[in-house]
Amino acid sequence: MPNRTSITGSELFIVDNSDEDWKVLRYLHDWCQISKAIDCATGYFEIAALLALKDEWRKVDQIRVLMGDEVSQRTKSAFEEGLNKIIRRLDSSLESEKLKNDFLAGVPAIVEGDAARRNALGIPEAAPR
Repeated sequence: MPNRTSITGSELFIVDNSDEDWKVLRYLHDWCQISKAIDCATGYFEIAALLALKDEWRKVDQIRVLMGDEVSQRTKSAFEEGLNKIIRRLDSSLESEKLKNDFLAGVPAIVEGDAARRNALGIPEAAPR
């Protein structure tokens, strides 16, 4: 690894794959051995970058990636799959909370009762937002 220029560790270190010896993959692999967190900014993120690190990235407690809006189809699919898992977990959590919380369990009946009351009074439904 390059020699540090400060003892605080606050300087930025930029790796851009232009150096023959210091490629991003090598840098990240080495950094996974000594770091608790990695912050990375990239214009184009590819999920294969994490796959190329094998299990080394699992040694890091936190990885934050600031990325541009272009990704490969493979990366997009991986993000969508991850997001869908989170949504299912949240939905499941909400449903189990409804079983424990009378207020949440009663909300649908209140909404239905309000709709029936509005209908009986001839009040039109609110337009969807």
